[in-house]
Amino acid sequence: MKRKLSAIVLLSVILAASIFYVTPLNTDFDKKTLWEYISTGFMSHNHIQVLKVWPKTAGIILCILLALILLFNLLKVIISRKYKTYHMNSEPPAAKKKKSDYVFSVLRILVLLSSMFFSMMYMYWRIRYSVPVEAGIIAIACNLLLLVVEVIGFFESIILYLNLFYLKNYPVPKIEPSEYPEVDIFIATYNEPTELLKKTINGCTHLLYPDKSKVHIWVCDDNRRKEMRQLAESMGVGYFDRPDNKGAKAGNLNHAMGLTSAPYIITLDADMIVKSDFLLKTIPYFVQAQKDNVNLGLLQTPQCFYEPDVFQYALYSEKNAPNEQDFFYRTIEVAKTSTNSVIYGGSNTVLSRQALNDIGGFYTGSITEDFATGVLLESKGYVSLGLPEPLASGKTPDSFKEHIKQRIRWGRGVISTARQLHIFRMPGLSIFQKLSYWSSVSYWYSPIKNLIYILSPLWFALFGIPVFKCTLVDLLIFWVPMFFMQDLCLRVNSRNSISLKWSGIYETSVMPFMLIPIVKELFGISLTSFAVTDKSGKKKDHTVDKKAMAPFIILIALTVLAIIRILSMITGWETFGLFILTFWLLRNLYFLIMSFFLVDGRDREAEEVKVVDADPVEIRKAEGASFDGITTSMTEHSLSVYLDETADLYIGDRVDVTVDHSEFSADVHGVVTGITELKNSTGIVYAVEILDFKGNENEYDQVLFDRIPSLPQSLNKDLGIFRHPIKVIAHRILSS
Repeated sequence: MKRKLSAIVLLSVILAASIFYVTPLNTDFDKKTLWEYISTGFMSHNHIQVLKVWPKTAGIILCILLALILLFNLLKVIISRKYKTYHMNSEPPAAKKKKSDYVFSVLRILVLLSSMFFSMMYMYWRIRYSVPVEAGIIAIACNLLLLVVEVIGFFESIILYLNLFYLKNYPVPKIEPSEYPEVDIFIATYNEPTELLKKTINGCTHLLYPDKSKVHIWVCDDNRRKEMRQLAESMGVGYFDRPDNKGAKAGNLNHAMGLTSAPYIITLDADMIVKSDFLLKTIPYFVQAQKDNVNLGLLQTPQCFYEPDVFQYALYSEKNAPNEQDFFYRTIEVAKTSTNSVIYGGSNTVLSRQALNDIGGFYTGSITEDFATGVLLESKGYVSLGLPEPLASGKTPDSFKEHIKQRIRWGRGVISTARQLHIFRMPGLSIFQKLSYWSSVSYWYSPIKNLIYILSPLWFALFGIPVFKCTLVDLLIFWVPMFFMQDLCLRVNSRNSISLKWSGIYETSVMPFMLIPIVKELFGISLTSFAVTDKSGKKKDHTVDKKAMAPFIILIALTVLAIIRILSMITGWETFGLFILTFWLLRNLYFLIMSFFLVDGRDREAEEVKVVDADPVEIRKAEGASFDGITTSMTEHSLSVYLDETADLYIGDRVDVTVDHSEFSADVHGVVTGITELKNSTGIVYAVEILDFKGNENEYDQVLFDRIPSLPQSLNKDLGIFRHPIKVIAHRILSS
């Protein structure tokens, strides 16, 4: 019922705005004059002038682009003599490239170059032709405000593109079993439940390593809990606590450092379950780097998740879209290797103890101690490496509210850390590292930028303030190529894990809530304490947060009203430019509607973890009959098994089930709860509820979690801006 109510509320707001009386624009300009700032027909004198200068302008921009890339490469070679990077100083084993990989690499670079070219052409047009100088000082001020955020976004994208030029894979070096060193694994915890920690510890105890006596696992409990000490002892791992919480998580890790001695440290959040091959796919890089005289100080692997995040789940996209953080960890972080500016994410990371000792341990003066620690390591000359393969997975924030709290802490922490450490004047960082970090800091000002993007078309539609001058020709030769090439560039370089559509949803949804905190940080009002993100997994009855919905309801109503007013002004092709404004408003409306649904949320299902994979299974009945099949899905308390043909199994039958995965196996006891015959196949799927783990609960957890999560790793059947909201509304109405 609550799902239906939220959908009805949203539809009511849109309908109310749609039937609002459309009054003439109250402005000193008449409609014809206003239209001149948006469109002047198909082929005016200005059109002809723009078309004439386009080839010359394109030639100049192309020369500037090629000169920029040449200069970038030249500076990179010169700077790399002083500032080392893993990219430049470690030669991976030679591997024969497939022809398809070579073709993809060439196409990727061409798409990058094209996107950079058309972005530069667009910025030339924005600065040279789009400012409505004849419309008065207010229109000029609005235009320049929008232009400022576009210029900032342009430089952010250029820095990203230059890093992406050097995006490549770093194969795992081959080392001898005897070369694997001792490692300390720190599992930092504060208020997480023991059941969550049990899974994390279990993953660590199942790690593969040539000599497992060299792997030391430590639970670092900053809340001094008796039950956590008992859990660590029962699972055969070490336990640390301390008398106070000085320095928060960083202080907790520093305390653990003082009690251990292994040359390499792995930091894990309390919910992150490592794959069994985590050490085998990370430690060799450090061993090989030492042989090559490369000071590898930090290796970051992606933060992956075994359950849908708030975006996937609330927007019914758990089968269509990857996790919101995938693009950052699996593309941007890997690309940052080329400039030695990989950001330490706090978990799923391997660090050199020597490197940490050289900077005085984990940095305690920031609420984002991980970001600060990474910057300090790199400023001391240690190199960093980002890997794209997920080697651990964890829980996402349990609600959109928790997601916002987490993002506010990250954003304010990064901005304040950059100010504290004086990153842009920091000795030991190259110009490329500083630019890369500038881009990382600038990103967190996106709430301000997105507010301007949303308000800009409303200024004209509701108040008659021309935002910029735009003709049909301008649209076709400047904006359209830039827009489509940016989207294509994102998709190609991220292996289709992100698009402009999803990027817009991510940034719009957090904008109203992060705006004031980020503005405070802009003026030096920093956050000195924070609450740990709730990942307890508690099921909470859904409640409608009207206060959180209010900004989106207001902006949706204003945007719908603006669209109606603009459409009422369109009389023919001579007002084509108004279609451009309508498109802009429709995209904003889409982002706002999806953000509204994110705030409204969706009740979590009973089973948070669902693995869709094919693992070998043997089902045995008490009388001795056995059947071989494969899993179709598994949860923490049930599994579905596919058999080639009908078996002597019926609902209610008690069975023993053995599941094999990689090097692990689990034997459990359960009952058949469902039988599904498949169409166009003789096969049948049997659903089994687990009644007794027979003492193998840890082994079953290992089978369940020792894999890359089966959630999407790339965009799949990505719905457009019209079909997606309809799908979400339909699901909410039908499920209520």
